[in-house]
Amino acid sequence: MTSNNRINDGKLCPLRIALNTSEFAQWMHAHRGQTVARTAIQAAFKQSFKQVDASAMQLRCASKLGSSNKDILTEIWLTIPTAQLAQFPQPESFGPGLRGNCAAKIQILQN
Repeated sequence: MTSNNRINDGKLCPLRIALNTSEFAQWMHAHRGQTVARTAIQAAFKQSFKQVDASAMQLRCASKLGSSNKDILTEIWLTIPTAQLAQFPQPESFGPGLRGNCAAKIQILQN
């Protein structure tokens, strides 16, 4: 995806629209500026996308200056196999991904 949310034919990317309008995105937006349990983020993902586990979601975090505790959320990666892209956000569109590196409590930055 390009930074302006458009694909080669100039139309808005349906995958990005579906993700940004999901219950999960709404949950993340509602918790900006807060520190939450990693398991709460995983639960929101599972509920929103009707998943039995959060294996398709990788949470990537960074450390505060001078700390080794990776507790600042920097990225969320979702694993969607290429053959399943057209099915997103249906539950069967997800595939297992890599495990993230976040601590048990995660700060979701305001911006």
